[in-house]
Amino acid sequence: MALLLIDREGWRREWLYCLSRFADLRAQQDRWLDSAESNPHYTFAEMMCSYCDDLMLGELDYRLALEAGCVTPGEVAIVSNFHALVVNYRSPAGDYDYDAIVRDPAWHQVGEEAQRVLATLSFGGD
Repeated sequence: MALLLIDREGWRREWLYCLSRFADLRAQQDRWLDSAESNPHYTFAEMMCSYCDDLMLGELDYRLALEAGCVTPGEVAIVSNFHALVVNYRSPAGDYDYDAIVRDPAWHQVGEEAQRVLATLSFGGD
């Protein structure tokens, strides 16, 4: 269980950063559609990998994060709809067709849910 080796504060910092990236639909549009943007960190694929793979949330949901004390049961409840939207999202024309993604109503739903999560989270726990 690799998550148990990660410090709680570092994991939470990355988690909140990922949520904020999903929530910022305007920055996605600005960066993804800017032909001069060459930093791979600011791509759809990297954003998905950061959340699902780096935070180990893809296939295991929040089970390990909860066991490791990185999130509370209340936080898991708050983020559950967002998480389902993210792991089930499929871009309409491939992971590198940013124009299609930023115009996709399903993607806007992901971003709007991320905004709701950030506005709802209580950083003091349950």
